[in-house]
Amino acid sequence: MQESVLSCEIITPMFLYGADGKTPELRAPSLKGAIRFWWRAVQAEDNIEKMKKKESSIFGDSGEEGRSKFSIVIAGANAVEERKMLPHHTGDKNCPYLPGCGGRNNPGYCYKGYMSLALKEQRFEVTLRYNNLPSDFSGEKLEALLKLSSCLGGLGRRSRRGFGSFSIISEHEEECDNLEYLLGLMNIVANGNFIIKEKSIVLNKKCNADYPFIHKVEVGKVYSTPDELLKATGRASHEAAAKYPDDSLGSAIGKRLASPVYVSVLKSSNGYRPVITTLQMPLKNGFKGIETDKQRFFKEAIL
Repeated sequence: MQESVLSCEIITPMFLYGADGKTPELRAPSLKGAIRFWWRAVQAEDNIEKMKKKESSIFGDSGEEGRSKFSIVIAGANAVEERKMLPHHTGDKNCPYLPGCGGRNNPGYCYKGYMSLALKEQRFEVTLRYNNLPSDFSGEKLEALLKLSSCLGGLGRRSRRGFGSFSIISEHEEECDNLEYLLGLMNIVANGNFIIKEKSIVLNKKCNADYPFIHKVEVGKVYSTPDELLKATGRASHEAAAKYPDDSLGSAIGKRLASPVYVSVLKSSNGYRPVITTLQMPLKNGFKGIETDKQRFFKEAIL
């Protein structure tokens, strides 16, 4: 059995809960589910059966592959505090975002209704234990996948809008808030699927896969605090929804559709940067595709 221990840090409040649905808790299955999601997204594989077979050889399945070839142990993420899920709301009668606050034009709801316990900014440790990994998926790739997952997405509620972001603390203090670093991780995990083009990371092949895969990754300007970035993201989301009626940023009313645009937060020596990952989604439930006016409006307001 081999193992790697990585020091990590929660950057933005993590609304992630245990079995009771109320107590904040960072559990190994949540982290493992996230890295499995990003492993799929970075593969951009047309042949679904081929991808499922490879996925099962790493993450396990209920059939002949059986248990996963690696396990995760988390220690140290215990401190909690009450935080707002919609930090751009002011909580008073003059709040410009009240009309879109769950359909309730109520200042009390605007403020109190979106306060919730969260894991606060803190350090924790992740131990990766692995044995008999597939020949084409080394321990180096497993570590790179965890690092990539920490850069592209968060954990818990509102993770697609910057919450639940965490980072891997490097012993070498390398900066991770640039496209070259992200591209290196992506191509370790996905064997050269991506390139940098016009100040973005883009997919370097045609793909018509019927599942969400990465289409583009962009890194934005520096914000002085994570709260400033979260507020900007919340404002952009609200204003985009008011300006454009389509579902290209997802929908939680009627038919449910997860947003194909992920906002994560990276910490660097200069401050905090948004990483925006746009996924190519299957054209289902009335979804109209990627790079719509609404998505561009949303992303430009943050980047």
